[in-house]
Amino acid sequence: MIAVVVLGAHSLAGRRSLPVFFLAALALTAGTVRRNQDYRSALSIWSDTVEKWPTNARAHYSIGLALSAEGRVQDAIAHYETALVLEPDFKEHHKLALALAQTGRLPEALAHFEETLRLKPDFAEALDNYGVALARAHRHDDALVSYTKALFLEPANATTRYNLANTLVELERLPEAIAQYREALRLSADYAPAHRNLANALLISGQPGEAVVHYEASLRIDPSNANARDHLVLAREAIRSAGK
Repeated sequence: MIAVVVLGAHSLAGRRSLPVFFLAALALTAGTVRRNQDYRSALSIWSDTVEKWPTNARAHYSIGLALSAEGRVQDAIAHYETALVLEPDFKEHHKLALALAQTGRLPEALAHFEETLRLKPDFAEALDNYGVALARAHRHDDALVSYTKALFLEPANATTRYNLANTLVELERLPEAIAQYREALRLSADYAPAHRNLANALLISGQPGEAVVHYEASLRIDPSNANARDHLVLAREAIRSAGK
């Protein structure tokens, strides 16, 4: 396209203009190459935007997303926080809450989950993730409330069912936990962690035979999981001991 424009202009201006238009073509081409380099990734796009407009909250938030995707969570947190300083009413607290939870900063994470849900009470994903953070903070009853709200909004969410089941295990409510693991697997049959944790709950509940079935299912999906492999051995030993 650049060549067409330059050659067209040259045909109108005459032969003596050729050196000028050749240099113009080089300049345009160089600019295009630079733009292509700048826009080769989301991170470079938004970093370029922040360099030009450092008070752009959306750009800082988008850099945070790109950094999180690269596993640079601490760097991402700084940009999420900058976005919220620039725009205190900015609604994107959820990603900051997730990043804070990932780095073990649970009190701060919980505060940002709560702000997320104040701004958007029907955000099922945030309710689920808030439940996980609450459970990690040993606030299991509060976690159950959050999961219940999430499931009211999205009853077919296998991940929320799984997270709910894990918290029920922590509360030693094994029959309810087993029911939730089963429902998670009904919704997502290849959910390896749900097979594994259901098997654990069954083994604890004195049902090693069915536990073996789910450990084996977990290992078919994720053959490298040492936890499932070790517990499968224990379940088989429990069956042998019961048969003596």
